[in-house]
Amino acid sequence: MADKVICLTGSAGSGKTTLARFLKSRGYSIIDADEIAHKLLNKLKGSIIRAFGQRVLDEQGRIDRKKLGEVIVQEDKLEKLESIIHPHLKRQLVSLIKEYKGTVFLDIAIPFKVGIDRYCNFIVLIDTDRDRALQRLKMRGVNIEFAQIILNRQANEYSRYDLLIKNNTDKEVFLKEAFNAIMNLEL
Repeated sequence: MADKVICLTGSAGSGKTTLARFLKSRGYSIIDADEIAHKLLNKLKGSIIRAFGQRVLDEQGRIDRKKLGEVIVQEDKLEKLESIIHPHLKRQLVSLIKEYKGTVFLDIAIPFKVGIDRYCNFIVLIDTDRDRALQRLKMRGVNIEFAQIILNRQANEYSRYDLLIKNNTDKEVFLKEAFNAIMNLEL
């Protein structure tokens, strides 16, 4: 089991994954919850098709995240998708945490909703203003309506944290300040 689990959390577009990649480049172990959730989409394809229909599939019969996102936006079905994915995501995250040694960073937007927060020694909240988050998401090609729904849903997720890091500045400045702040935690 990992000695320390540090949760990097924050809304979509806050910079948590940018920070996680930076920490990985410094030799730290990272668990990327989004990456795991994306893989789960096709593992849970049967449940997702039963909930949303064939319209969420691509030409090869795989879950098309863009189509699924459009259905969620049009029909306000994010809770339904979360009810399918979150239990499996939590099990996989706990399993990975048990495999690691030393300090591991968990990159996850919604640790409390998934129920993984109790496995974290520290919760580090990366915070940015909403307009900046939307701009970053738009640059990644995320549907703005979908991004707004996600940000609205995530808004109440961040009431508890051990360390708050603001990301309303230059990327290099943010990474330097965030790294220094994290290294000052009792690792």
